[in-house]
Amino acid sequence: MLIIAAIGAALLVPASALASAPVVSTLSVTSTTSTKVTVAGQVNPSGEVTHFHADYDLANSTWCTGGGGPAAHSSPSELLNFSAAADYGTPVSIPGLTPGTQYCAQTVANNGSGTIGGVQIVFTA
Repeated sequence: MLIIAAIGAALLVPASALASAPVVSTLSVTSTTSTKVTVAGQVNPSGEVTHFHADYDLANSTWCTGGGGPAAHSSPSELLNFSAAADYGTPVSIPGLTPGTQYCAQTVANNGSGTIGGVQIVFTA
C-alpha cells in the first residue's frame, strides 16, 4: 500500500495501481561470431516484475519493413531480476544466423501492464 497524505486526509492507493508498462530501448547489435549477435537493450520495469527478449527476422520481412505482424523469431524470455523503476541493461544473444544475411532485431519487454518493443535495428550477420 502506498499512502498519499494531504492536509487533514489520507488516501490509500494499492502500489499495483501505480505500475505501468515497461520502458524499452534497443541500443545496439554487435557480432560475437559470424552466426551469433548480441542485442543490447535497456529496460525500465516501471515497478513491476518484467520479462525481456529480442524479436528478430530477415530485414526484407513484412515485420522489419513496417508492414506489421509478428517477428518470425524470438529469443527465450528472461526474467529481469529487478522491478524498481530504473534502467537496466538487457543483453540477449541470438545464435544460428546465416553469415552475410541482413536481419533486424529489437528488444521487447513485458509485465502485467503491457508489452513494449524498442526500435528495430538492421544488421548483417
